[in-house]
Amino acid sequence: MKPRDFAVDPSYLLGPELLGAFAWIMGGLVLGLWLKTLIKNGRAGGHLTRFTFLDILRTRLYWVIVGCSLVLSITVVLVMFLKAYPEMQNEGMSGIEVVAGLYLFSDTPTNIPTPADPAAQERDLLEGVTLLTTLILLGFYVFFGSLLAIFIGMGLLANELDRRSIYTLISKPLDRMMIFFGKLGGCYLALTVYAVLLWVVDAGLLLYFGIGLKFSMLPAYFVASIVPLTLAALTLYLSTIAKPLVAGFWAIVLMFASNNFGTGMLAMITKSVLRLEDQEVDWFFLLLPPQRPVGLYAVNFLITEPLTRFFVTRAFPITSDPSILALPVVYLAAILLIAYATFSRKEFN
Repeated sequence: MKPRDFAVDPSYLLGPELLGAFAWIMGGLVLGLWLKTLIKNGRAGGHLTRFTFLDILRTRLYWVIVGCSLVLSITVVLVMFLKAYPEMQNEGMSGIEVVAGLYLFSDTPTNIPTPADPAAQERDLLEGVTLLTTLILLGFYVFFGSLLAIFIGMGLLANELDRRSIYTLISKPLDRMMIFFGKLGGCYLALTVYAVLLWVVDAGLLLYFGIGLKFSMLPAYFVASIVPLTLAALTLYLSTIAKPLVAGFWAIVLMFASNNFGTGMLAMITKSVLRLEDQEVDWFFLLLPPQRPVGLYAVNFLITEPLTRFFVTRAFPITSDPSILALPVVYLAAILLIAYATFSRKEFN
């Protein structure tokens, strides 16, 4: 029986071998469909992706969400280094205590070896504060990126229907999967712009405080973008079978239900109200977008100190093994395949 924790990860139900095989097969199917449509009408798909991307950038809501995220991330960096860091220095805290006691919400580890040299102690604390800050910023990217993806996904088809340009698209010799991929590609480019803006602002602030450019944040953001991309595909699919507002509502519900807090709360509710066993609850969680495996792998890029990694893994099983992404790949591929089957048969009246 799998040990329980606050955030549920149901990937163990299928087993690593079966899950890996599913990931390769379903990922290969999606890649094959994409290559087929790319060969058939790649130039038209590229134009559609570029048009969708520019259309998103002209949306006021996009910049409102990006602006709120940037303001909050700047506030976090300033508070951490102008207020929290000096207070931690005065209290004689170590970098491990910062990460374990504040971020992980676990008991502060005892018997932590701390550097004897004052300069080394200061560097150790600075590394801990920097790690805590970058972890919070990564969480901001996933949260606001997911909101962006959902709101963008709500309008990808709705805007075409409002402008009645969808009829022009489907009347052309353009594979409907290319329409879907083109829309999703424009959404991903918009998310990439957001990630780069967030990194430039935050890395600039960290550089100002003498931390240096944290290039490790870029691969962490790249991996973490699987979550908003999955939610964008899910919202786009739901918008083909329901009204945009309904699709967005259910996508937001799934977003909150599938994060660490949401899965923990749902697990407690289903066990106490429905009297389900752990394994029965976990089968239900296979239906939710798998955010946790993505986070565990993305955080891996930010933690480079062996001692810090040792104490962090006491609370979270972070890993550098990419096989943990098998369930997110299967989930995203399933959404894309179901969307392809639905969108290719949809009648636009």
